[in-house]
Amino acid sequence: MDRFGIAIMSVGAAVIGASSASASVIVPAPLAGYSEAAVLYGIDGVGRDQSRWFTSNETAQHTNWSNKPIDFQFNLGDNAAEYTIGVTGKNQTSLVLPSNYSQFKVGVTVNDQFLDYMYIAASDTEWNASYLNAGELSGDVTVTLNWVNDSYRAGEYDANFAVGSVQLLTFGAQQASAPLPPEIPAPGAGALACVGLFLAGPRRRRQQRA
Repeated sequence: MDRFGIAIMSVGAAVIGASSASASVIVPAPLAGYSEAAVLYGIDGVGRDQSRWFTSNETAQHTNWSNKPIDFQFNLGDNAAEYTIGVTGKNQTSLVLPSNYSQFKVGVTVNDQFLDYMYIAASDTEWNASYLNAGELSGDVTVTLNWVNDSYRAGEYDANFAVGSVQLLTFGAQQASAPLPPEIPAPGAGALACVGLFLAGPRRRRQQRA
């Protein structure tokens, strides 16, 4: 898969590097030292309330309401390994984000076990990514995303959450000893690092690589 350009953004000591190119389809290059084990586009997710999820383009889905979980199902094979989850998101609205709205707060659950919240930098125009360590996984895996911080005022602003892609990453060849990738801290927790990530191409669904 082609990647275009390099974008690095940092605040304080936190730094993340990734590929960047303007397009409607987004699957970021893996973090340095990591390999992509599997990826699904936003369109591959299944909303638990399907009346509240909408196709944003050929590859993304968005919701206008918080607390509307969406499931992404992976098959990782029989060999257990340590995985990191990467999610890309942006705003999808005819209005704009509130002026003080900086992050999408997204709860992440794996196989019905809540992991943590990830914080994705909010933008009306750019896709951004956040990463979360998922621990050891194998076999059939369901990653559930639940956006929780909606914000709306009629005719003025509107925060809606669009999912571009969900990745599962492993670290190098020695997956069991993988260090944590740079994390996106909660608001007020210190330095914030986020990356705008883009990749052009036709819709494809990819699963575990051989």
